[in-house]
Amino acid sequence: MRTFFFFLLILSAGCRHTDPDLENALRQAGENRSQLEQVLDHYRNDSLKYKAACFLIANMPGHYSYGGEVLDAYYFSVDSLFRIGAPCEQTNRQIDELAQNLQISRYAKIIEDVKTITAEYLIDNIDRAFDDWQNKEINEHVDFEHFCEYLLPYRISNEPLEYWRDMLSGKYREIEDMGYIDGDRPSAYWACSVVNDRLRETHRGSVFRLHHSFLPLNYSTLNIINYGTCKEYAHLATFAMRGKGIPVAIDFTPQWAHISSGHYWNSVILLFIRMSLQNIRPLPMSKSKCSVLPVKKEISPISVSSTIKNGSPSILPH
Repeated sequence: MRTFFFFLLILSAGCRHTDPDLENALRQAGENRSQLEQVLDHYRNDSLKYKAACFLIANMPGHYSYGGEVLDAYYFSVDSLFRIGAPCEQTNRQIDELAQNLQISRYAKIIEDVKTITAEYLIDNIDRAFDDWQNKEINEHVDFEHFCEYLLPYRISNEPLEYWRDMLSGKYREIEDMGYIDGDRPSAYWACSVVNDRLRETHRGSVFRLHHSFLPLNYSTLNIINYGTCKEYAHLATFAMRGKGIPVAIDFTPQWAHISSGHYWNSVILLFIRMSLQNIRPLPMSKSKCSVLPVKKEISPISVSSTIKNGSPSILPH
């Protein structure tokens, strides 16, 4: 009898989630816990994808979008206004009036990912991210840790969730056959440059500032507008790059030291080398065993180089 009872204890302990952050997320999920556990069960026999699923779920608390009937109407109208293609000043004014009339600041509801995200959505995101990571030579330098941080995430900010990776599957095909290039400018650098140039060609509009910019836009809306703040451009570039397997991050300064303005930009993640941001040449490496170094070369649709004159950043809203 004691042996049988001991066996049950071992069996029970083996079925528990041992990661406290993961268990905390599952508790916070409430009725949506079954959706998250369905994802974990789906990858039970694939250790790497299982770890990726654990990473996303464990870090899910605190991530959310805005929703509710009023917000749904707002986003639908904003998308329609952008598609009309009116001058940016007119569209900006109409969006501000729309936000005020709908009183979105009052009626916005927080939609927590952990309580609403579906198993289908997470599985699709994980599978597509792994496909880009494992089947494209341009990111051969990206290890699993950096993959989780810079390729795997299913959202950029607090934008409404959508299948944005699907929308990017047929774009920027010129980087699909790029092989891996090592050295001071690895493949991710060149692939990033190609996509960055394409974004410049299609998004050459003005920079403006929405009074209600606390509502981030998703990829499908960002992709149809030719203007926005540097923050919108940085979000668009992040979607485009990550959707093609290029590891990028969003960087920013909330306030320049000498002007009343901040700025957002993107950084492509290059590993195993050091690069100077001034002349883009390799810096001397130690003869001792090298560690993996996350280093960055700044890029964005509004690139850093185009906003810096005589050593000082020009004034741009953020």
